[in-house]
Amino acid sequence: MMTVMVPSCCQNIFIFSILVIFSLPSCSSLASSVCQSSRDWCRNRQFARRCQVELQCEKYVWRGSQPPNNEEDGDANNKKNNNVGEDDDENDKHYYGDDDKVVLGFYYETLCPDCKNLFASQLIKTYKDLSSILELDLVPYGNAEEVWNHDRWDFLCQHGPEECHINMIHSCALDIYPFNLTFAFHACTETTKLFLEQCATKYGLDLAALEKCGSSSHGNQLEHMMADKTDNLNPPHQYVPWITINGQHTDSIQEQAERDMVSLVCRAYKGSKKPAACSDGKARRCRKI
Repeated sequence: MMTVMVPSCCQNIFIFSILVIFSLPSCSSLASSVCQSSRDWCRNRQFARRCQVELQCEKYVWRGSQPPNNEEDGDANNKKNNNVGEDDDENDKHYYGDDDKVVLGFYYETLCPDCKNLFASQLIKTYKDLSSILELDLVPYGNAEEVWNHDRWDFLCQHGPEECHINMIHSCALDIYPFNLTFAFHACTETTKLFLEQCATKYGLDLAALEKCGSSSHGNQLEHMMADKTDNLNPPHQYVPWITINGQHTDSIQEQAERDMVSLVCRAYKGSKKPAACSDGKARRCRKI
């Protein structure tokens, strides 16, 4: 991956574009988890660290100022600055009250056969069975590269321009629609032979709106943020799909995710509300009376 230097004449435009991402409201439901909506990545340091964008928030949003350190401070500042009403308080309790959830990062590129296979064989079932304890962070970028070109980023994807286009559509869907709807759309495009338009129609997404987003400066910056999240992985990713659990990646985590992702998430969950899919799997017997 090459290091891109932003020309001095374009730095203000570039920084402004980054700030737009964090200031524009998402149409996603507040019930979505924090990393699934880019508007809250820099809300406080805890969220930024959780979503692996702390360096980007430091550089483009906080810019030397001290961000809130915890969810309560960030929530209070957000209400003060944006006049959030009482109805939003209840939403925030649900939105920000899931500290026990396991954060599963799924780094992928949309035309990668191995990504499609893991999506179909493990990810769909894991999300379906464990959504109550799972915060799924989808990052559609993979092994792509990006180059700054005057006033926008150009993306070079491993499987060609079509993959770059679908990656962008996935990023825009994550920004525009509630996560459960977006996940169904992504699963359709990744695991069936249906075209984008057919998958969008099936799940009620407006493909024209997604295409408009993808061709806009906002969509371009959304995909750049996916690139930043991918390029700042530690350790750096060597392949896709690349799996993280609570921001961590090891060979063991990857192997477990490929073999039995449900069990991996269940073992990582430290809360008290394990769903039925996390049962111990022991055989049960009907006792003789």
